[in-house]
Amino acid sequence: MLRTFAFAILTVLFAGLGTTPLRAAEFHTIRSTKIYSGDSLDVARSFLQEHTGQYDLQTVDLVHRNTLARGDYRTVRFVQKYDGLAVLGTAAVVRVSPAARVTVAAFQVSRDLTVSTTPYVGRFEVRTLLYSLVGPWAANGPLGFELAVLPEDSGPGRLVWKVDVRTGLGGLRCLVDAHRGVVLQLRRLAVESLGRVYPISSVVTPNATDLELVDLDDASPLKLTGWDGQFFVTNYVSGGGQAEIVAEQTLTTTDGTDFLYDPPTDPTDATDGFAQVGLYYHLTRIRDFFADNHGVDFSLPAYSLTAVANAMDNGQPMDNAYFSEQGMGAPWNTNNLIAIGQGPTLDFADDSDVFLHEFTHYVSYVAVGYNMGQMGVNTYGLSPHSGSLDEGLADYFACTVNGDPTLGEASLGLLSGGARDLTDTSKVCPDDIFGEVHMDGELIGSVSWTLYETFGKANSDQLLWGALTLLMPYASFGEFSQALVQTAGEMVTGGDLVAADVQTLQGILDARGLSDCFAELPIVPGEPRNIKLFGLDTMAMMMGTTCLGARDYGLELSSLFHFRATPEPDHEGVRLSVEMTPQGGANLLWKVYARVGEHVAFSTGGFPAVFAYDYQTVWFDSTVGELVIDDTSDPPFDPSQTYHFVLVHQNCPIADAVVSVEPSPAMAEPDAGVDSGVVDASVSADASGPVDDGGNKGCSCRSASSGSARGGGALVLGLVLLVLGLIRRRRRLP
Repeated sequence: MLRTFAFAILTVLFAGLGTTPLRAAEFHTIRSTKIYSGDSLDVARSFLQEHTGQYDLQTVDLVHRNTLARGDYRTVRFVQKYDGLAVLGTAAVVRVSPAARVTVAAFQVSRDLTVSTTPYVGRFEVRTLLYSLVGPWAANGPLGFELAVLPEDSGPGRLVWKVDVRTGLGGLRCLVDAHRGVVLQLRRLAVESLGRVYPISSVVTPNATDLELVDLDDASPLKLTGWDGQFFVTNYVSGGGQAEIVAEQTLTTTDGTDFLYDPPTDPTDATDGFAQVGLYYHLTRIRDFFADNHGVDFSLPAYSLTAVANAMDNGQPMDNAYFSEQGMGAPWNTNNLIAIGQGPTLDFADDSDVFLHEFTHYVSYVAVGYNMGQMGVNTYGLSPHSGSLDEGLADYFACTVNGDPTLGEASLGLLSGGARDLTDTSKVCPDDIFGEVHMDGELIGSVSWTLYETFGKANSDQLLWGALTLLMPYASFGEFSQALVQTAGEMVTGGDLVAADVQTLQGILDARGLSDCFAELPIVPGEPRNIKLFGLDTMAMMMGTTCLGARDYGLELSSLFHFRATPEPDHEGVRLSVEMTPQGGANLLWKVYARVGEHVAFSTGGFPAVFAYDYQTVWFDSTVGELVIDDTSDPPFDPSQTYHFVLVHQNCPIADAVVSVEPSPAMAEPDAGVDSGVVDASVSADASGPVDDGGNKGCSCRSASSGSARGGGALVLGLVLLVLGLIRRRRRLP
């Protein structure tokens, strides 16, 4: 069933290829001493109006989203609208100092929108399409429909139906072209992820204690409803998978006043009141942390929340927990959902780390909305980095609230020894970035805890919250580093840190590779870069096929990072070298794309595929390869230009790759027929002959004119990672 579902989606989504998203975020540190009048929103609007021409915002309609506090500073966030419709994946940020000065302006906007906002495809056609694609989940309940605009890197944009499908595992979001009637994107909405309670967890604080439940709403009978009608704790009844979760709220007090339920004698009890009381207590505890320390206003309707205890998957135990923006329907009608799983051997409700982690996802989504998830796609192709940031920050805030750097002692730790240790500083970027958001988030969590140990809890909490509020959709690790340094500078101005602390922070970020860990990595002679490439073997197995079957279907994966090389004026060429080390097995098939002056661009009107490039090489069963660009290349080498590269592959095994660049002298004779895989980029497409898709050793080399819209094969990673996420949810806190 999994294979049928997966490849049915692929068939539909191939129809959508051919459009690219908006460019990466623009971050500007403002040095002006100008003082504005009015409140922070007035200051931000005045600044934007004054600098409309400088930032090319004449055609950009920015609408206030919210204003967030970081100490005495205010971060004013805007979203882009076009003809009254939301432009997906856009944001603008203006940070205002206590003295009414602007310290930061950041933009991720689309400036060339001209698409018609009249849909040619109606809701009935969309529902029919989704029914054929994802089955009865699209028909057995209410769908959330919203017209929106999907931006392009340079182009009119696309009018889309943003459709949220309620399912039992957090929901799906589908983007359907409202003019052509094809599905463009599909992703999960879930972010994998006085009562008697465990103060922390059944492992850290194993004695159940009677503690005050604050902000319960007065009612008769008293139930676990609070925050002036904003928060409901319920218990799972049924649903999961393709069926929406059904929950109930029947728990009342043990004595008319208190909820003094003992821990169940059977840890697999799926109805215990103890779990429900724990949810109310701990989620209220972390709510107070964000409200008191960071000024988050949970009275706003956007923050309405239902929590489900003892959550299961169609009645089967679930070793998982998650936050989902799908919310819950009647009678609660809330915008957000946190589900805490009842597993086959333990209850995730025994571990408050789980609650606090998921709550941070909820806050970051409602307050900022930068996390585009495991399947985020932008002009660089697959971009899961914002999801990794959100996982690492969720780990940090859970641990800082609980005062303990180990996350999940009573959940992940008991399942497989998988509790996350934030004091482990072994991971660096890019060497240890794998492409799975929880694994990569460990780097962010541990760096954050290093700040906790270096600057103390109060300062690190402010540093990390301040950085989080500056993040844009699709944020990279490098942008997070940039935001941390900016916030640290503001804290020096405010007297919380001293100038030397900024240098200390920079040293921590440099040591972990975060300072230049953007979507594109600079690469210089003598300093190779180490990256990891996920293999098709694992993904194909999850989809019920083989690596060769996935290849036949056109499945391609890209490196998570692009590379950028800037020659010296006296260089006569550039040589990019790649050394692959498969982790078991062989069967390699990979390419290098290169472009002059701008990064290799990917389309995203479906799953991402290479869209614009100048040079391409193909390698069969080779662990080494070189791409040489010199004066015989087409276009010829120009030392005044910057050269950009990316790896795209169909390797069966996971592989480590070492990427290096060196200056290269011009070559008199092209050499394209070497078994070791050496390619001269000056070989034309006609000279190199057709690509041998049979897996023979050797290479093929092609050139494309700059900016050409040639597909590099469908990079259908979005669905694969959807499947990967569904599999991994059994062992991860999303």
